[in-house]
Amino acid sequence: MRPDRPAPPDGPDAVLAHAPAVDAAVRDEAARLAATLRATDAALAPAADAVVAAADGGKRLRGALVCWSYVAHGGGAADDVLGAACAVELVHLSALIHDDVIDRAD
Repeated sequence: MRPDRPAPPDGPDAVLAHAPAVDAAVRDEAARLAATLRATDAALAPAADAVVAAADGGKRLRGALVCWSYVAHGGGAADDVLGAACAVELVHLSALIHDDVIDRAD
């Protein structure tokens, strides 16, 4: 912690306070990816719909931890790392999808 910055709030509520911004970033990125898929080929519309559906929901705890940790360790505003937080969430989402494919889940 840098001495010129106040200590960030502690506790689960302080971490989860970042979740709505991370959720919005994930939804925006999923919509952007879906639009790219649809623009590439109309046959990819089902895949585009699946991307949007897969990104719907979730606690966004991993991304919220990225934002909170950045602030807690002397970084600037949490928005500075929103892209990284979104990337962490998308990697987690891809791992869940991969697991479902391997398990042949519905």
